[in-house]
Amino acid sequence: MAFSALWYRQRISSYTVLAILLSYGEILLVMQGENTDNTSAAALLIGSSWVFASTVAYALYLMTTDHLNRHFGAMRFTGLAMRIAALGYIVHFAVVTPQPLMHLLQVTPTVWLCGIGLGIFLTALRATLLMLGIGHLGSAQAALLTAIGPILTVVLARLVLGEQLTGLQWLGCFVNIAGVLMITRRKQAG
Repeated sequence: MAFSALWYRQRISSYTVLAILLSYGEILLVMQGENTDNTSAAALLIGSSWVFASTVAYALYLMTTDHLNRHFGAMRFTGLAMRIAALGYIVHFAVVTPQPLMHLLQVTPTVWLCGIGLGIFLTALRATLLMLGIGHLGSAQAALLTAIGPILTVVLARLVLGEQLTGLQWLGCFVNIAGVLMITRRKQAG
């Protein structure tokens, strides 16, 4: 939203600023529980910096999708973006994997099926729905709604991996949900 406000010279309402603070303030609360004896402060800072850099890159990507969605259409733009991403993955795999073709031949059918399922449901379908959402809501609103992703990650880490969460981390999850609900209710009312 900050990039959109700067680029398009739009004013951000105080209501939206509060929703942003709630949605992203959750990250600070959840991170408080991560500074354990096993994690050095330097490693935590480096990891957090990479996450922040990814967030900035993702925000810039989302901001540009409004224009590209209107120009190409959501489905065509998603297809183009998926092809470019796939090409990047293939080049990376070929560069970093010794004997990439031999490696692919050794992959079990179960792993192939899981990979295909992940590719369809968690990559292609997710990207398509995101682009359709951006076309409907705009990139700034869609970006706030995708803030629910970290909450799902935390919940799945608890359910699947058995990670323990502190009360402060659970509070962070609820703060994030409150911010997302503020945006969705505002959008429904407007």
